[in-house]
Order: sequence, then structure tokens, then C-alpha cells
Amino acid sequence: MKKILLLLVIVFLNSLIATYSQTIIIKGHISDMQGGNLGFANTYLQKQITIGTLSDVSGDFILKITNPEIIKGEHLVFSFIGYNPLIISLDSLDLSVPVNIIMSENIQTLNEVVVEGRKSISIEFSIKKIDQMKIYLNPLASGDPLKAIALLPSSTNTNETANPELRGSSSNRTRVFLNGVPVSNPVRNSQINGIGFFSLFNPELIKNMLVYPSNPPLIYGNTSAGMIDIETEEKLESSNFNISASLATTGISASQKISEKSFIQFYGNLMFSNGFLSVNPELSDHLKSFNSNDIGLNYHNEIANNISLNFYNYFVSESSDILLRLFTWDDNAKAKTQRDFSVLNLKYHKSKNYISLNAGTNFSRSDFSFGNISSIVRQRQAYFSLNYKYLFSEKLYIQTGLSNEFGKFGFKSEVPVFYYAMSPASPSFHNDTLLSNNLPESYLYLRWKPVKNIIWGIGIRKNINLLQTGKPDYLSLQTNLRYNFMNSHSVLFSAGRYNNLTEPGYSQIEFRKLSADQVALEYLFENKRTNINLAAYYKFETGDPAGTGRIKGLEVFIERNISRTLKAGISNTILDSDIGANELLYNSENNVGYFLVTTLSYFNPGLFNASVSWSTRQGKYYTPVNYSIYNPEVDFYQPVYSENINSQRFGNYNSINLSINKMIAIHKNSLVIFASIFNLLNTNNPKSMIYNKNYSAGTYDYYQKRSIYFGCMLSFK
Repeated sequence: MKKILLLLVIVFLNSLIATYSQTIIIKGHISDMQGGNLGFANTYLQKQITIGTLSDVSGDFILKITNPEIIKGEHLVFSFIGYNPLIISLDSLDLSVPVNIIMSENIQTLNEVVVEGRKSISIEFSIKKIDQMKIYLNPLASGDPLKAIALLPSSTNTNETANPELRGSSSNRTRVFLNGVPVSNPVRNSQINGIGFFSLFNPELIKNMLVYPSNPPLIYGNTSAGMIDIETEEKLESSNFNISASLATTGISASQKISEKSFIQFYGNLMFSNGFLSVNPELSDHLKSFNSNDIGLNYHNEIANNISLNFYNYFVSESSDILLRLFTWDDNAKAKTQRDFSVLNLKYHKSKNYISLNAGTNFSRSDFSFGNISSIVRQRQAYFSLNYKYLFSEKLYIQTGLSNEFGKFGFKSEVPVFYYAMSPASPSFHNDTLLSNNLPESYLYLRWKPVKNIIWGIGIRKNINLLQTGKPDYLSLQTNLRYNFMNSHSVLFSAGRYNNLTEPGYSQIEFRKLSADQVALEYLFENKRTNINLAAYYKFETGDPAGTGRIKGLEVFIERNISRTLKAGISNTILDSDIGANELLYNSENNVGYFLVTTLSYFNPGLFNASVSWSTRQGKYYTPVNYSIYNPEVDFYQPVYSENINSQRFGNYNSINLSINKMIAIHKNSLVIFASIFNLLNTNNPKSMIYNKNYSAGTYDYYQKRSIYFGCMLSFK
């Protein structure tokens, strides 16, 4: 028996040695012509395309070939979006040493970008670029594009929502664009308090997301803080079909090449709350239910060598039921929304001329009920812009255009007579309002590169008052000056006066003009392993009912590739935000002192990817209630707030978040398994005050407690 066991062990070891001796391991590094790492570049065999891998975040790759017979006459293919594919014969490589691959940028694509691309306008601006992969790996994003912004130092959102708040400004000053068209209310499950839990955008259709934290380009317009520009895919490498399932959603998505120059993308999702709430029972104390059905379509066609067409359409029907407390009344807040928006882009470029037409529509109906509040809001909006760019030379171009936003907003609502008495039996009055707005604007932008390392841009945008008496008149101006030195360093100075009109909503049934004067100085350093951004800025904001805002901030962002598989980052903003009203100065709600986010990410395509983040800041300011006055007519107490506005602060905010994902190759297909834990330590983070009936005692209401989310996606090539 012992001899048989010994013989089996010898046979097993010999087969194991033979297997490993036959395995060919190809190691290497992929970079661009400037020496920058190309993370997540494709590496595969030309004839056996199922044998392949991705480079990690540092540009390193490892490819294992278990059958040496297949490499005879075989070639390695390296591909990355925006770069020329590289094909190398395996016979020409010395596989005993790491392969150093340098990929060149697609010159034809770059020429088009100089003439037509939106990214060309970004060179002289301060931006952060977030691609699809960064959205999925972001531990704060939950797979949502707008929530992925929370890792940036410019994000000063204190509400754990998808509403973007940049550099101390409120979300109604920041605009979100999809392919150059503004998207009104870009969040889902939006309640009367303006909270949006997730955004409307599916990351599967997103190529890039450009975040302008302040002083954005005036070619877009109607923003008085930052701006977010989301770009859909313009080129499809291959067709695929995906099926996904998670605690809260099931969905399908498909990308199909029609020809080499045209493709169509489609997705649909069903969102439900049963599975999510059963795994996270603590959340059911406030979140009773939610469901959503949505469908999206993106069609792209290169009609001719110099003409392209892109059409995007999205429809969503959603509802939610949340236990909400306003003043001293607890009740279920029920919301229901149906919405459809479309974006059409037509581009033409020839030689040094580029013309683009962007158009969009938005139709929605939102129903909301809570206590004695009942509201129906209807929106009808249309957007149109015509843009022309002329490239005098590589050093100088000019861009001009016209745009118009049209909107109709209808409000039918029951509103409390006494703002603090919200029970169904409390008195209310009917409000029926119809508002409309027409906002034609024109702009001019010039960019000049006087010497090799300096880029200067200047822009102007003006509204056009055509027989619109009583409409606000405004002029927006900006300038940006960037100096690049020593290859990896640059300094950027930007300043401007910006204006935008807020859209009417539940809490503010009116159009309101907002203005802001902004100035910022920034330093950037980037090499193969390290990325450093430093910024100092000042803003003076007017138009808010609370008063004039004075915002000062310092930002520090450091990201370092510790090794081939490990990356660490730290982001911190020191914010000083005040509001001036009635010759008094007081703290803004979000004047929390600092926003500190640290991250540690592990990337290993052979094992798994994981990211952990720690977010901390001081608590928000709030105005305490001094005492209350009893109103026998409604049996409610009226709160009397302290004259010292925002004089008290909640306790510190701390949250640790973890995300893990693993990709498993199944022949030509792949399975991605993902999981995330939000607020890992289940920390009690105070969000607001909850008072008893006569406001004599109060307790804290908290941000989201620990929640677990997991799922998978199966992709077919």
C-alpha cells in the first residue's frame, strides 16, 4: 500500500513539474511615448484571443500560456483606447526578460480632438478625469458616477447623496452635462428636501467624466460653481452582452457593432428593495421600500469621414416610501416619478473648421405626499446649441456659439398653512402655479499658446434679452493661464464671474439668479508613480435667500503607486465658509473645517481588486431651538430658533467603506463578482436634530448605518 501511495505521489509531482515547465509566463510593462503608465490596457494572443490579460494600474502585466504549442507563429496584441494597436511576433521576443511596450497615440484621433474634441478645451482648465473603471473601483461610489466624485478633494458634499457639491458651493450652482447638453435634476429618488440617493447615469455607457471643480469653461454656461461633463462612448471595440444581478437590481445591457463606424448600446434595469432591506434590516427603520424600472439607449454613427451622429435616450419610472420627520411630525413620505430625456449630437469637421449641434429634451412628472403636503410637478424642457470652432494653428483657436434653454414648470400642491404643523388634519392651502423660462445665450472663447509651456484662455458669455422684459440681465467672464514646466509640473491661475438661474422646485417655486466671483491658484505634479494636486481658492456668491456667501479653501491631493499592485491616496480640503446677512456674518452649514479622505487600493487581476476608504470631517453647523409657542388651533408648537444662526455643531463624521471585486474568465466570457460595505464600523454620525412635541428635548437623527451590498455581472463576448 505504501509503495502504491509513493508511486502516486511521484506521478503527481512529475505531472505537476511537467505542467509548470510547459507554462510560458510573459511579463512586461506598458507605457505611452511620454513614459506614463497605461493601466488596464489589453494584452492577448492574436489567434487565441481568449488568452489574454489586463495591465494593472502601474502598467505591468503577466500573461500565462499553459500550452506552448499554440505560440508557434503567434503574435502578441496590445490595445488601448486612443492609442495605435501594437502587434509583436512572439518569435522576436526574449521571454526570459520583462517586455517593455511603448504605445503611440492615434494621430488621427488626436487631430480630431484638437479640432472637435471637448477634451481639447480641458488643457488649460483644472479638471479631474474619472473613467468607467475608476467608478467601479471607488469604495464611496456604489457603482454610481456622480457619487464617485466624493473621493475628490473638491467634493464638499455633507449629505451622502449623489448631488454634486463642489468647493463649498451648493448643488444648485453646479451643472451636470451629458455630451454637452445640461441634464436637469440628475439624481433619482429625489424628495422634498432635495436629497438624491443615486444619479440617472449608467456607468456601462460612460467613457469619461470630466469634473471641473471651479471656473469651468463658459462654452457650456449656466453654472456659478463647478461643472461635470459626462461623455458616452464614441467607439466600440467589440460587441458584448451583460446580465447583472444584485441585492437591489437585475439588469441587462448590450453593445452591438453595426459596422466599423457605428454601434448601438442598450440597457434596462429593475430595482427593488426586498433583498436589500432583508440583508440590511437596520435601514428598514427609515427606508420602507423603493422600486425603479429604467431603460436606456445610445446610438452612434459615423455618417461620413467628417460627420458623426450620436443619440441617447433614457426613461425611468420610480417610487419610494421613506419614514421622514419634518419638525415634530413623523410620517411616510411617498414619491413617484416618471421621466424621459434625450440628447442628440451632430458633429461636422473639415480641415480647420468644426461645427457641432447639441439638442436635448426632458419630460417628467413627480408626485409627492407627506402629512398634509401633496404635490405634483410637471417639467417640459428643451435645449439647443450651435457651436463653431476655427483652428488658426496649433497655438491658436477661437470658438463661438449660441444656445437656448426653454422650460415649463407646473406645480399643483397642498401646502401647510402653518409650516410646523404637518399632520394630515392640519390646515393647508392649494397652490397652482405655472412658470416658464426662455434663456438664449451667446458665447465667445479664445485659446492661445504664445510660447511652448504657456496656455492662455479667455471666455465671455452673455444672455440675450429678446423682448423679455423683467428678465435678469447678466454677463459672465473668465480667464485661465497655465504654465507647464519641467515636464511633470504645472501651475494654473483661473478667475471669473459666473451666473446661472436656478430651476424651481418643491421648496422654491421661482427662478432665481445666482452669481459668483471666483479665483483659484493650483499646482499639479504627475509622474509614473505619484500624482500631487494643491489648490487655493476664494469665492464670493450672491443670490441665495440666506445671504451672500464667502468661501475660502485649501486642497491637498496626493496619490502614490506604492507597488505594482498597491496604490494609496489622501485628499483633504480645509474649508472656511461664511454667510453674510443683515450686516451679520455667521457660519455656513457646511463650514466643517476639513474634509479628509484616505484610500488604499489593491489591484491584482489574477486574484481580486479591493479598495478601502476612510472619510472624516467635523460635524455640520445647525441653529438650535430656544423655546416654543403653543398654537391651540392646530395642537402644534411653533419653534423659536436662536438668534445665533448656525451656532452649534454636530459631532464628528467618520465612515470606513470597503469594496471588493473579482473577475473570472470563462472561455471568451467573464464573470465579475462584487461586494461593498458602507460604514463598516456602523458609526453613529449625527445628521440632524429630532425634537419632542414641544421642543423641550431633542435627539440626533443619524446618517446611514452599516449597509452591505453585493452582486455579479456575467459578460458574453
